[in-house]
Amino acid sequence: MSFADGFRSGFGLISDVQDRQLKRDQIEADSLYKKQQSDDLKEYRKEDLSIKRAAQESKAGLDALTTEIAGLNAETASTKAATAQTVADNKTNPESIEYKKGLSEINENKATAAKLKAEGDRISGEERRYNAAVNYNSVFQYAEQADGIYDTEVLGKIEKAYQENKGTGIFNFGTAMADITRRGQQEIAGFMSDMSQGRNPEMSDTMLRAATTTLQLDASAAVGRSIDSSFVNAPEGYRNKGYQIQSQGLFNATATGADADLTGNLVVEIVNQNDPDDVQFYFPPLTGGRSYIDSNPVSINMGDFSDAYAGTAYMVQNTYKVMKPAVKSARIMAKYGNNKGSNGKAAFDSEVTAILNSNINAIKTGGNTTNLYGGDNEEFLSLSRDQMISKEETEKMRARIEERLLFGAREEPMQTRAKKWLKDTYSALLAAPAAAGSPQLGQLIPEDQWSPQLISALAPYYDADETGKAFVKDPAALNRFLTSKGYMTK
Repeated sequence: MSFADGFRSGFGLISDVQDRQLKRDQIEADSLYKKQQSDDLKEYRKEDLSIKRAAQESKAGLDALTTEIAGLNAETASTKAATAQTVADNKTNPESIEYKKGLSEINENKATAAKLKAEGDRISGEERRYNAAVNYNSVFQYAEQADGIYDTEVLGKIEKAYQENKGTGIFNFGTAMADITRRGQQEIAGFMSDMSQGRNPEMSDTMLRAATTTLQLDASAAVGRSIDSSFVNAPEGYRNKGYQIQSQGLFNATATGADADLTGNLVVEIVNQNDPDDVQFYFPPLTGGRSYIDSNPVSINMGDFSDAYAGTAYMVQNTYKVMKPAVKSARIMAKYGNNKGSNGKAAFDSEVTAILNSNINAIKTGGNTTNLYGGDNEEFLSLSRDQMISKEETEKMRARIEERLLFGAREEPMQTRAKKWLKDTYSALLAAPAAAGSPQLGQLIPEDQWSPQLISALAPYYDADETGKAFVKDPAALNRFLTSKGYMTK
């Protein structure tokens, strides 16, 4: 089984374990229940035999017995009523067999439902990947047959496939056609070469982004979904608050020696649907049954990684040159064209030129160059201002602007943004109050217990005022969280 298959089936495996454990619990409960029934039946038979013997002794004894039975019936009715009340009480008593048996059945039903859902998700994922591959192949054929001449109907079909393949990893056209993907694959090749020579190379953020695509970690069906109560691996403070999953991938990864596995942690980028500037991150576990607060690293078999890299690199190298002009034309027509016959190219070129001129003006006049649209490139930012506006660099910047407008491809990896968010949020939380008049979190939580998971769990309970000072948005919820983790007492 490949790593990707293992990732997809992780929830199912956890459900299997839960299912088996719950069945064992139910068997134990049933055994106790049946034993109690057997004991009651034994006492009944003993009493029944005694009654029959007494009845055989004499008619007078039988008459007396009839009177006694009437009394027993009355006593039995009273006992049944008391028993019914006891059963009802036991159903809410955690120590009773009835309560435990009912709980076992409830848990078994939950585990079965989770198992069926995971299996459904797996099948749905397989179908989605198959359809994405078919779309990719169809667009390649369109582009190959068109030979650079694309009519409106073909461009419409390509755009439809583009939209359908969003969130499908390497089959996402915006990913496969972006220059940053090809550069990332080149970086992976260098990393693999160093690994084969027994070195311990570090993964840069661009390498982590490329590895994310290679391993299809960005092909999750969760991308684009709103975070609700079903997202048990997301911090509670982000659930049902209007956040949507923007992207996900490897946050960090390490490997030692030529035969070592790659280990790393995952990160999820989320955005507030009502405020696009409200971007947050959290660090989930790999499987559904584990808490987001104590996530363990992902383990990636290097053989699987190497195979996945070879496959994706081969596909991109053999389709990129043929497909990119067609996909680019389809995107331009969809975003900038109109129903009056315009293919959108003039409008697109105009917007690219306007952004480029704005960037050049900011560079020349001493403005901020760290957030230039299409200029968020480490190599570019290391240049002097004069070098930034050279002909060679401005052409590179134009290409980056085009890629971002059409494919959403950003030079700055999501991992870089996540690390900046983590650093800034950690600093703010250290000085933040646990509640009104209480110590700062930095005094309350020991230094060695801070982690990306804890930081992302605490962050949604806070906001910042106009001066940038953190304040508690929901004191009661924060108190419950800190108490549950042992940082505060009730």
